[in-house]
Amino acid sequence: PIRMALHLAGIPFKDQVFPSAGGREEYLAWKQTQQLEFGQVPLLEIPAGHPQLNKEGTEPLRMAEARAIVNFISRKCGLDDWANADAVYRGEILLEFFEKDFFWKSVRVPLYYSDDDPKRPEMMKNIFEVAFPHFLNHF
Repeated sequence: PIRMALHLAGIPFKDQVFPSAGGREEYLAWKQTQQLEFGQVPLLEIPAGHPQLNKEGTEPLRMAEARAIVNFISRKCGLDDWANADAVYRGEILLEFFEKDFFWKSVRVPLYYSDDDPKRPEMMKNIFEVAFPHFLNHF
């Protein structure tokens, strides 16, 4: 949802993703060098003076929690214009659908399988070839 909100707002961003194979070690090493809100990801770091998100700021902003980040982007960039109820609905349904339907039903279970479990490759393939395209068709 964060990437989609940034894309809809027309804001370029650097995306840092930790791969499943060896990702935990990479994340823990990265975590030691970062100033994370609540010590977790997702993290949105906005440089001081960013024209859309931190115009008046003299320090970078670091934000955690996906819903809070999406709401921040939406309000700062006018994506939550209540005069346009359809856009507000689409933003909220995006969050709900991603969180409750896509993630909890399609993604969470394969993530708990170890990389060497014989069931995991087929489950991951299902995420990218079936579940994610189905999710995107709603938008």
